[in-house]
Formats: sequence, C-alpha cells, structure tokens
Amino acid sequence: MTMETPKPVKELVLRRQVYTQIDFDQTYLDQAEPSSACQKMKKLCQCSPRRVGRTLVGYVPLVNFLRRYNWRDWIIPDLVSGLTVGFNHFAQGLGFGILASLKPVNGLYSSFIPIVIYMVFGTCPHVSMGTNAIIALLTATVVNREADAYVQSLDIKISEDDVMNYKVSVSAATCFVAGILLLGMGVFRLGFITNYFAKSFIGGFTFASAMHITTSQLVKMMHLTFRPRSGPGNLVLTYMDICKNITDSNLGDILVGVVCMVVLLAVKIGINEKFKDKMRYPVPIELIVIVVSTIISHFAQLHQRFGIAIVGSVPTGFPTPSLPPLELLPRVAQDAFVIGILCYASTITLGKLCAKMHSYEIDDNQELISYGLCNLVGSFFQNFPSCTAPPRAMMLSSLGARSTLNGLSSAAFILLVVLVVGQLFVSLPIAMLSAMIIAAMKDLLLLIRETKSLWRVNKADFVIWVLTAAVSILVDLDIGLLTGVAFSLLTVVLVSQTAAGTVLGRADTEDVVCDEKRRGIHTVPGVRVFRFESQLYFASAERFKNQLYALVFDPNKNKKPKKD
Repeated sequence: MTMETPKPVKELVLRRQVYTQIDFDQTYLDQAEPSSACQKMKKLCQCSPRRVGRTLVGYVPLVNFLRRYNWRDWIIPDLVSGLTVGFNHFAQGLGFGILASLKPVNGLYSSFIPIVIYMVFGTCPHVSMGTNAIIALLTATVVNREADAYVQSLDIKISEDDVMNYKVSVSAATCFVAGILLLGMGVFRLGFITNYFAKSFIGGFTFASAMHITTSQLVKMMHLTFRPRSGPGNLVLTYMDICKNITDSNLGDILVGVVCMVVLLAVKIGINEKFKDKMRYPVPIELIVIVVSTIISHFAQLHQRFGIAIVGSVPTGFPTPSLPPLELLPRVAQDAFVIGILCYASTITLGKLCAKMHSYEIDDNQELISYGLCNLVGSFFQNFPSCTAPPRAMMLSSLGARSTLNGLSSAAFILLVVLVVGQLFVSLPIAMLSAMIIAAMKDLLLLIRETKSLWRVNKADFVIWVLTAAVSILVDLDIGLLTGVAFSLLTVVLVSQTAAGTVLGRADTEDVVCDEKRRGIHTVPGVRVFRFESQLYFASAERFKNQLYALVFDPNKNKKPKKD
C-alpha cells in the first residue's frame, strides 16, 4: 500500500491599499472629459434630420412592427384573432354603451376610434382598446350626476333626447380630460411609476377586475333588469340585488348562456389548450358560436317565443367630429383623473401580464402616449373613456395574436357594423355574449391560485395581493387601486426599516459562507464579513450604521479620552 503525496495547497493573497473615495479619485483619475450641465443640455438639444426621423419613428411603433413582420406566419393569426375580438367589441360596445347611461351606438364609437389609434401607437399585441365594464360604470356615475344637476338648473322641462345629448357631451369631456392626463404622463416619461406596481398588486387587482366583470355579465345572462350599482360596496350590493330579483330571471336566457359557456370552455380547454403544440392555429370558437347562435336565434324566433334578450337594431353612421364643451372640463376634472388612472392601471396590468405570458417587453411611456391619444382623439367622436378589457386581452392571447395589426380586422368589422351590416346581428342573444365574456375570465379568476405560492415565498407579497383584491371587491376598484399602490410603497419602507444585519462566517469543511450563528460556522480570525439585507439609501442608512456598530465594531466606544 502506497501513500499518495499530498499536493501543495496554492494560496491566493490579495493586497491592496484601503482608500477613501477622495483618495481613490486622486490616485485613479477619470480621464473622461468633464461635461457641464450646459454641455449636456446642448447635446440633448442637437437636431439633425436623422435624429428627428428616428425620434418620430420611435413614437409610431407600427413602423418597427412592419419592418420585422413575418407576413407568412403572422398575418392569419392576427386577422383571425382581430376578427374574433371585433365580434366581442361589437357586443361589448352595445352593452357597455347602455351601461354608461348613453346610447348603444356610443359604445360602438368608443370601440372603433381607440382600436385604430392603438394599432398605430401601441406596443402590446394583446391589448385591444375600447369599452370596459368598470369604466362604463364610472362614466355612468358622472354623466347621471351632471345630467341631474343640469335638469334641475333649468326652469323648463326638456326632452329625453336633449338630456341624452347633454350626457354625451359630459362623457366626451371626461374622455378629453383623461386623454390629456395620460398623454401628458407619457410625454413627461412617467411610465416608470409602473415599476412601483408590485406583481402581487397586479395579480390582486386583475383578479378583482375579473370578479366585477363576471358579476356584471352574470346579471345580463340571467336577464335581470334592476338598476346597476356604483360606488363603495357595489359588488356586494349587486349580489344582494341578484338574490332579491332571482325569481324575475328568464330561464331561456340562462339556458342559452349555460350551453354557450359549456361549449366555449369545452373547446378552449379540451382542444385549444390540450393540443396547442400540435395545432398551427387554435379553433376560433368564439367566432363560430356567435354566428351559430345568431342563426339559431333568428330562425327559431327565440326572442318572440321565449322572451330571450337580443341585441336589437343598430344605428348606422358616424358623428361629425367636434370639440367637447370646454365649460364642462372643470366639473368632470376630478372624476376624469380617477378614471384616467384606472384606465392606465387596468390596461398596463393586463399588458404586462400578457407580456410575461408570451415573453416580450412593452414600453411603458409609449403605452401612456397611446392611451392618451385613444381617449383624446375619441373625445371628438362622442366616445366615453376607453381602455382594454380582460376578455379581449385573453382572447387575443389564446388566439395567438402576433402584433397590433390584429386591430386592422377588428376596426374593419366595427366599421362595417356601424355603416352597413349591423342589422344582420339583430337576433344575437345577449346571454351568449355574456357567456363568452365570463368564459374568457377563466384564466384571470384562476389567478387566486397565486396566493398559495406567495404565502410560502413572501408573506409581504401575499398581504399585498389579498389586501388589493379584498378592497377592490368589497369597496370599489378605484379605492382598491389606491390601497394596493399605497401598501406596496409602505411595504418597501417597512422592509428597509426592518432589514437585518448579520455577521458571516466560514464552514470548517468547505468553502461555504453564511450566518455565524449556524452550526459548524466560525468567523475567520481578524476578518469580519457583514451582510445587510436591504439596499443602502437615506432611509436605511441609520439602521445600517446601528447594525454594523452593534455586530462588528463601534468606534465611539473605543475612543481614547482626550487629555486635559
């Protein structure tokens, strides 16, 4: 038996002088030419045709989309997904126009203009700007309040048409102010505020939005006609109204909605999701169900025989563009601010969710500009405030939309509906549309499963998720939005103020460095490694110093007393 000679251990010794920042800067001079604030400003203000062109192109993302667009593989998914979402726009536009206490056709106007604007200026392929149930409810609150005040201020009685025209003016003014707000935020590059939207906040807020939308569509699917609730506690009050009026529901509408929902979910889950790797394009089941249900409803006379609610007649034509009444802007400014922020939060959260699902990035500042233009331009065409809606985003995601060009077929369909073929869908059952929207909420409602992993990984994120969702559901979405953002920021402060400092040691048997309090870990003689589990800035500096002095060395206790 022979003994192997142990190999000599190579040691690496690092020697360097301990520097202050001033000494380091003097020893290793920065050879870059110093530039003053004036020189930096002069460089930013330099202008050339190439730079101007590059800047303008940067504000029109559609140009870059077209440069790298794969026409062979992308055009069919874009056209199919856009056309399917166009049917959804048609249905939601009519319904949410009424929900906003306006004419149904105002919902179609609020669907067409934002689609076209976002297609040119937007950056997220899965965002389809248009009507939204929550925004429609908030708009209804504003226009009804202002209309009541307007009628009371008059000495004479006016017709319902005059009242409706005034409501349309109020909604356009609200849309105008919200557009100015969002556009200004985009121009001044305030998109960074989304960095303070924690992922747990986004998840909780999106789940709550899905709950609100599902509830609003459940009422329609049951054909209940009570007055929509708004304000704090509106979701709870809506379910109380459902229970009170359950006997007034129409069994025919419920059966149509349930059958359509079963078919939609069966194809989505059993075919599109299960065989998505083997299918080049998913089955456009929403489009198929809309066409089939319209044909059946027409020839079976479901409305006449069973009282099933249908879309009914659709007015044709577009309004002449006009400036919203400027005298109304101060009256709606506060409400428009809340609505604008809610439009931004609702759309950017869904955009970021889809971007994460499909592994791409969106430009927050450019998104703000596009949202602002959608509302600003739309206000000249009798629009109410617009944003995306979860059903449309989820449809575009499931149908494989590749770029914002999907808005081309959506806008073309809405244009045909408004100008020509709206009457072909007179017999379309409203219960079917509600079932389609509820089925599209499946993935968003299942976000509640995130709470289990959040509880195991990070208790603070769990609290943010639950608190945001609970306040948004039990109180209202705008209050939940402010609560979620405020608590997210408060969490950042609390984490920095409770950060723990530890002294690290080395294991006896291997190169492992961790907390010295663990078994088998000892500090290296003459060396102290201090770890502080937080970023170092003004709010955490004092705690960092106290922890360092307590665990490593306190220079104040080792000062020699001065001699007299």
